[in-house]
Amino acid sequence: MNNSKNIKSKVFADFGNTRAKFLVDDEIISIYNKDLNYNTLLPILKDRDLFYGSVNQKTDQIIHDYFSCTNIKTLLDREKSIRFKHISGIGTDRVLSLLGGSLFFQPPLITIECGTCNTINILDDNYKILGGSIAPGMLTMFDSMEQINPALKANLPEHQKEKGIQIGTNTSDALISGVMATMIGGIAYYLDMICKDIENSGKEIPIILTGGSGEYIIEGLSKYLQNDRYKFIYKENLVLYGIKKIVEDERI
Repeated sequence: MNNSKNIKSKVFADFGNTRAKFLVDDEIISIYNKDLNYNTLLPILKDRDLFYGSVNQKTDQIIHDYFSCTNIKTLLDREKSIRFKHISGIGTDRVLSLLGGSLFFQPPLITIECGTCNTINILDDNYKILGGSIAPGMLTMFDSMEQINPALKANLPEHQKEKGIQIGTNTSDALISGVMATMIGGIAYYLDMICKDIENSGKEIPIILTGGSGEYIIEGLSKYLQNDRYKFIYKENLVLYGIKKIVEDERI
């Protein structure tokens, strides 16, 4: 008897602070957390097995109430291709982004998650996570300034291309330039300080930017650090590919 009809397809999900992203049959679906509910999730998850990583407890509860799912953390604890348990309190998303990056490039490599926070994560050539840094992300900076003073508001539509660093002739452009300069300068300084300590036999170190804000800053970052030490790449949704790698390694 052919039981192939009884085999559920898999969905991989990353539940972040702002949005939930799903990898379904090589298609990426993104939903803001405020819109997550049974009705919006049903078309994606019906008759599918969900494997997910999460930093959002509220979303976790919605998922477990209605759907068959596996928190990837339970599988990550058994993962042997990457060493991370010596890093106290490291977020699952940071480990998953490095696993996702390793699907595209041979370590040593660095991932920069550009979301609510800008998180820099470092993997050496023995697949050992060295650690990294965490700083406020682009929208976090904009939101914090607007909360302090509503006049400090940047008109930055979600899909607007980077305006670049310029002399701002109005409040919005000045804010955008200031935040971009802060992010690019801070990341560049950190990379310049740490990359000399990463052994790569003089070859370029892949630095993979991921997350919605990454596309805003990669061009400026590449221009600011023009040398043969770095290779900047933008790859959206590394965490999802990290989840997929773990599930496939487990042969589930």
